Amino acid sequence: MVKQALDVVHKIDSLPPGEQELLAKYLSAHFDDVLDEARWEQLFSRSSSTLDRFAAEVDEAIRAGKVAELNPDEL
Repeated sequence: MVKQALDVVHKIDSLPPGEQELLAKYLSAHFDDVLDEARWEQLFSRSSSTLDRFAAEVDEAIRAGKVAELNPDEL
């Protein structure tokens, strides 16, 4: 376990049992959200070069006049 996680465990251990229980319930309820956020960050970090390339292509298309303004009423 990484040092930061161990530090958190020690802090939790120093809390009264009632507060430990409240914190455990909170962490259990939000644990999947935290993991999902970490997964998204990992996916975006892997795809940043692709996203940068797409952004450059869009910028070039705009400069070249190949992009029309979107009018939602005409959709």
